[in-house]
Amino acid sequence: MGCVYFITLLLCGNHLCAQIPATKQLSTKDLQALLAGAFHELREKSRARRLWEWGKLFYATYGWGMTGLTVYRDPQLVLTILRAVWTSTKWAAWFFLA
Repeated sequence: MGCVYFITLLLCGNHLCAQIPATKQLSTKDLQALLAGAFHELREKSRARRLWEWGKLFYATYGWGMTGLTVYRDPQLVLTILRAVWTSTKWAAWFFLA
């Protein structure tokens, strides 16, 4: 709400309200409410944005799924990953607890 309050003060402080006919009758509170609604509409996600985000989710899910499947098929890779996780855990414990 800080940004809306600042813009309201800017509009009313520079007498821009007098130059905009639709805002002549509005009080500062009404103008602030009007601007808050406009900013809310700007923050809403469009269909294209939501579709893009779903696409990113599906792509990431596919990537992690394929990685898990690849790891599951190769036992040596599983052993290597577990060793790396165990070693990094020991190092982190030594670093933070020492």
